[in-house]
Amino acid sequence: MKSQTNLGITKFAQQKLVKTKGRREALAAERRAVDLAGQSRRNDLLPDLRISMVAVAELMSSPHHARRITPEQLERVIASIADLGFCKPILIADNQVIDGVSRLAAAKQLGLSEGLHRLAMNRRLG
Repeated sequence: MKSQTNLGITKFAQQKLVKTKGRREALAAERRAVDLAGQSRRNDLLPDLRISMVAVAELMSSPHHARRITPEQLERVIASIADLGFCKPILIADNQVIDGVSRLAAAKQLGLSEGLHRLAMNRRLG
């Protein structure tokens, strides 16, 4: 009985190694192609970022936003922006908010229509 169980584990381990080897080889080929083309990788540690001004109406919340903003949280953010301004810009890509949904909601409630600071990524996420 023991020998059959050990053979099953060995067979599974071999299948897993073959599968992961294929993934490693595909990722290595992708890295080589990206390096040869001189492009940046998807999760670039130093992406091309810039600060700019944008109208609040142009910004949209991400459809993947999962957190709910409570009225108490929104009031605290509104008070902070009213006192200090935007200390931390809103992170966006293609006018879609990645980080700063509560700051965007606060800006809308404060009636800020234009000139909202943002930290923009110059390339598409994907």
